[in-house]
Amino acid sequence: MLTERLSIFFDWVGAEWVMYLLILLSMGSIIIIIERTLFFRRRKVDARLLSHALRDALLRGDRREAQQVCLATPSMEGRVLAQGLQRMGDGPEAVREIVEGALITERIEYNRFLGFLGTLGNNAPFIGLFGTVLGIIGAFGTLGTLGQGADRAGAIMGDISEALVATAVGLFVAIPCVIAYNHFKAVIGERTAHAQALSQLLIAELRSERTDTQAHEHPPTGGD
Repeated sequence: MLTERLSIFFDWVGAEWVMYLLILLSMGSIIIIIERTLFFRRRKVDARLLSHALRDALLRGDRREAQQVCLATPSMEGRVLAQGLQRMGDGPEAVREIVEGALITERIEYNRFLGFLGTLGNNAPFIGLFGTVLGIIGAFGTLGTLGQGADRAGAIMGDISEALVATAVGLFVAIPCVIAYNHFKAVIGERTAHAQALSQLLIAELRSERTDTQAHEHPPTGGD
């Protein structure tokens, strides 16, 4: 029967390879977590200080200094604003589109490798459970070949204990991945909000400059 053949096959395959797979995936997740942590740390900036420096430069009408302030930091906020400052002469709507496009590009860079962490965090327990099922199938296969007595009970309990280790390893791999994934996503959301807020400041300042320029070019005329 098919069930019997599959049982023999899974018994032959065993659960040991699942452990090695989980260990390999765990090593990959650790490398990604370290790499992303260093990436986010290198691009960290105090959004409040950046906002003050940008506002002061714009109030003085010094766009070059404002751009230098943004380029001085490799953060998402600074890179997005720097691209917007380069196109301030094209008007508020052009700046808005440039900023939105730059923000999408930055988010792609910041989200790199996070899909692996999210996928592993969701599926590592199932991989471990699969190993446990394989181990239990092997344990019952062993049970069928043994006779009665304490040796039989000890063998089956030992096999089941080893099988349950796969589930424990799966959870051990998944939990750090989920924690890291949620943390990185929260940081990305926070920095995206900062970049959007600062870009609104930039666009508002540009509109204010345009309004003042139009008022000087077309002063109101009174009647005789």
